[in-house]
Amino acid sequence: MRGDSPYRRARRSISRRMYAVLTGLSGVSANRVGRLFGPSSPIATETLLERMHKAIYGFIMTDFETALAAIIGKPSTQRPFVCTGHPSACPVWVVGYNAATTGGDWWRFWSSERGFDYASWRKDYDAERAARGKGASATRLRIDRFKASVHNVLETNIFATPSTRMANMPASSTEAFDLLMTTFSPRVIIAHGVASANHLAGWTDGELIACPHLSRAGYAIVDEIVEKLRNR
Repeated sequence: MRGDSPYRRARRSISRRMYAVLTGLSGVSANRVGRLFGPSSPIATETLLERMHKAIYGFIMTDFETALAAIIGKPSTQRPFVCTGHPSACPVWVVGYNAATTGGDWWRFWSSERGFDYASWRKDYDAERAARGKGASATRLRIDRFKASVHNVLETNIFATPSTRMANMPASSTEAFDLLMTTFSPRVIIAHGVASANHLAGWTDGELIACPHLSRAGYAIVDEIVEKLRNR
């Protein structure tokens, strides 16, 4: 990305905040831990580490939310990602080009404390599809099949702007996806469709599995990916 984009500003802010937290804790010796929490023990050390982790993660999520709101707006009918809970708990991502259905204002389903409320979002998604005289999309059915066997999956797209077809997607950018990738660290990305696979061709921080677009892929392909992940 060029220029001073929201995700670049977020990363600088995150770095400054993490540095401040780590600097504040770096001078805490084992003896100091003992004086603060009692005898230097696994419980005392664990308590300190838990506090440090919560502080750092809180800073990261605050900056992530601020940067995301600057990109997609608030409220927003864009769909940067959906998952159950926090993105940090999702090691496997399913990445497409762009979504076909919004599911309503994305922020209605997001909470800093609980993460994303997928169950509530899915109800609105199904209602939106039903209002158009449609059931779940072919892509959605295949993702459902995949998630029945693989847990803690995050769904996202290169572009956060939904459209009924790729060809009629309004002008959009990859900034929301870039921010997501910069902030969190998936271990496996399933890129479905040529466009998403090409976009991620240079990603080397984990395992990239490319497959046909899930709207056209057979269930056998989904089952093959599930089996591949089981045998990793």
